[in-house]
Order: sequence, then structure tokens, then C-alpha cells
Amino acid sequence: MNKIKSLILFFTGSFLVLFQNCSDVSFSPKEISLANDRAGAIENQIIDTDDNGIDDSLPTQGEIVTIIDDVIEEEEVMPPAVEEEEEVMPPVVVVEEEEEEIMPPPVIVEEEDEGEEPTYVVEEEEEELPPAVEEEEEPTYVVEEEEEEMPPVVEEEEEPTYVVEEEEEEMPPVAQEEEPVNEVDQGEEVTIVELATINSPYASIAFEDNVNKPNWGDKDYNDAVINFNIKETYNSMKQLTAVDIELRVRANLAGNNHRLYLYFNGNTGDRFTNISHISSAAFNGLADMKLETPSGYTQMIENANHVKVIASTKNTVGKIYKLHVDVKSPELNQVAEIPAAIDFKKYRFILQNHGQNLGIDIAEINSSDEMLAGGYPLGFMIPTDWEHPKEGQYIGNKYPNFKLYKEWLAGDQSTQPSTAAAFWFLDNPPAAVAGGSE
Repeated sequence: MNKIKSLILFFTGSFLVLFQNCSDVSFSPKEISLANDRAGAIENQIIDTDDNGIDDSLPTQGEIVTIIDDVIEEEEVMPPAVEEEEEVMPPVVVVEEEEEEIMPPPVIVEEEDEGEEPTYVVEEEEEELPPAVEEEEEPTYVVEEEEEEMPPVVEEEEEPTYVVEEEEEEMPPVAQEEEPVNEVDQGEEVTIVELATINSPYASIAFEDNVNKPNWGDKDYNDAVINFNIKETYNSMKQLTAVDIELRVRANLAGNNHRLYLYFNGNTGDRFTNISHISSAAFNGLADMKLETPSGYTQMIENANHVKVIASTKNTVGKIYKLHVDVKSPELNQVAEIPAAIDFKKYRFILQNHGQNLGIDIAEINSSDEMLAGGYPLGFMIPTDWEHPKEGQYIGNKYPNFKLYKEWLAGDQSTQPSTAAAFWFLDNPPAAVAGGSE
């Protein structure tokens, strides 16, 4: 047995010494100790010998060489692990202390377990990798912040569009100023119809303004006298397209100041508390208007069916007002035949005293009791430039046939007035009724 042990130790030690001398590899005391431990393990396997003094379980020379090769292979594999621990993991002492604590029991199984411990070092190295990946993901937050800053730039670029809208709003006034001359715009043949007058380009409307106490009036009809003329324009399709009206203040012999309205639709609405009568309209639909006053002021009125032509009659005697009307819907104002003269009853002039909500209508249009004071009209129309009575002069004294006209107003107006009644304002009336009377 001692020979066998000696043989094992000899081969083991000799091989290590031989391998160390023939190569550049040097074995540490720990590695040599590990080889001796392997040899001791083999020695412990020696049991009682047989008759020849040799146990069959003992290793042969070839097995011994294999064991030695295994030791060399283990030693060849282990040094890199030890070197990696020393290079990558500075605290090598921690690993050696753990091995020394587990090493005391010299059992081969425990030695193999201890040989597997370096794998824990690899696991710890793998745990250190995730933080490097997380650090690479952080730059994505920078991209999100840059995208949030982009929208304000787009909003700021859209603001200049408001400048274009403001420029478009300024264009309509220019177009409105060019619209009034319909015959030039259309390039069509037009027909102009005028108001029938006698011995003058003007007709007249005269008022007695004592409307709140009509029986107290002096019946001189010179409180407000206004001359007017009307021209209607028709296109080639017999459609009314425009109206031009000119007014001149003839007299204002009253203590009241007045304003004059003109209604095209025949309906005064609730403007005047004493007028409810609706008359025939001058045209259908709305109109755009341009009013020129004596002071040179021009007023544009859009989408309207009436207008305040004269705002004040005070100090306006001899002053002229011009009104141009563009009919917005000519197709609604087509006639079968263009009239020879204008029917003035379609143009409803109403006088109003400042400070009152009462209106003074024309008797030929509205002969209701409110417009007749004891049979006398508050206002009437004369188809000429009328010479009114003097202040305080009774109208019947200047125009004796006025009473015939007054009687006709109080009676059946559907019948034709007599020549004397129709032309009460003329010293020598014509033989027949002129245009504009029915």
C-alpha cells in the first residue's frame, strides 16, 4: 500500500514539476495543494487488498494519468477565472474569504461546488448592464419637448390672414359708389318716366301743421311747402331699376320745425300713432339709397324701404335735396306696359313736427278722419310749383274752387273730380284732367 501511495504521489508530483519546468506555466501553492488533495482522495479509496495485495478498484496507470490530466485541465480553466476576478472585480479578497469559509470540509463534492462559485461573478456583471440601457433611453424625452414647442410657431403664422379680411371689408364702399348709374352698368336701352306736372318741372305738397288741434289752424297751408320731382328708370325687360327724386323747400311759415319722411312700401308701421292706413307701394322689395343734402353731406342707406329725406326744415327755404334709389329686385317690379307718367300716390310723403309722434299725411293718399279736420285736409298735393297763400290768409279766399276739391275729398273719391275741383289751384283750368289724376 505504501508503495502504491508513493507511486501516486510520485507520479503526481513528478508530472507537476515536469509540466512546470517544460512550460511557461507556474503553479501556485494553492494549485499544488489542490493536486495533492486529489491524490489524497485516491489514497482514501484504497481498501483491503486481495491475495496479490492489489485492490481491483485502484486506478491503473492510465487512470492516474487521466486524473492528472483532469487536474491540469481544471487548473488551466481556473486561472482565467481568477485573473478575471482580479481584473474586473477589484474586491478579490471577498471571493477568497467566501471560498476559505466554505473550504474547511475537504470533501470532493464541496470542492466542485466551490469551483462553480465564479459563475456568481458573471451574474453580478450581467446585473450591471441594464443601467447602461436606461441611460440610452433618456434622450427620447428631449425629442418630446421639442415637439411641444412647434404648435405656437404655426399659430403665429396664421395671424396675418386677418389683414386680408380687413382689406376685403374696405372694398364694398367703392362698389356702392359706382353702382347708382344703372343704364351704364347694364348697357341696355332704358326708359325714363317722369312725374306729370303743369307749367313747371316741380309738383308741390303743402301742409297745415296744427295736427294735435286741427280745428285751430288758420288754413293758409304755408306751414311747410315742398316742391318735388320724380323720375323712374325701366330696363329693356320693363323692370323698374331706379328712382331719382329731387326736393326743394318752398316755404316754412310756421313756428314748428319739421322733418319729412318718404315711404316706398306704403306702410308707415308704428312710426306715427295717428296713422294706420296702408297705401300702394312704389316698388316691391328693398333698395339702396344715396341722399345728398344742401350742406354737401352724402348719406348711404342700405336695404331700406323708407328714408328721412329732410331732417329739419328750419332755415332751408330754397335748399335742394337729391335722393337716388337703386331697386334691389328689378325682377319683382316688372310691368306689362311702361306708364306714360308717374302716379305720385305711390310715393308717400309724411310731415312730422319735432317733439311729436303724430304724422301729417297727404289727403289724396289717406283721407281718413285723422287727416281731415272739419272736412279740411292737413296736407295735399298740387302738380305744379304752387303759389301758396300769405301768412294768415284763408286758402278759400285765394283759390275759390278749393271748396269743390274739399267736397270731393269728403265724398266718394272713386269718382273723377270735376275739372274745377281737380284744377282748383289754377285761375284758368284746362278742359280735361291732366296726368297723375284718376
